[in-house]
Amino acid sequence: MLDRGRPPRWLPLYLGQSFTLCLQEALLRDRAVAAPPGPFLVAEAELALWDWAEIEVTRPLRLVDLRGAALARSRVPTDVVGAAEHRLARAWAAAFHWHPSGLDGIAFPSSMLCLHGSVA
Repeated sequence: MLDRGRPPRWLPLYLGQSFTLCLQEALLRDRAVAAPPGPFLVAEAELALWDWAEIEVTRPLRLVDLRGAALARSRVPTDVVGAAEHRLARAWAAAFHWHPSGLDGIAFPSSMLCLHGSVA
């Protein structure tokens, strides 16, 4: 990504296996936990601030698997894939991105739908 007058920088792109998963991760993740039981409503004006796209990959992605037992084997701190604060996750994502092996990203468990995975 290019910023005016600044050197290029890298930012992660987060992907989910379904629109529902992306919606829950982006809008509901921590706020829904604190809400009272029942439907969790999001204002239409807030939804209008978000964009979504369906992405089709043209080749298999080379991902570091940080799901289940693979996370323990990797020795990556669990906060990389499960903390509410993302500073550590972003640092690890940058390290994976710049690694000479040319990785495409990481596969990690969804914080909202445990049976689904996400990619960054």
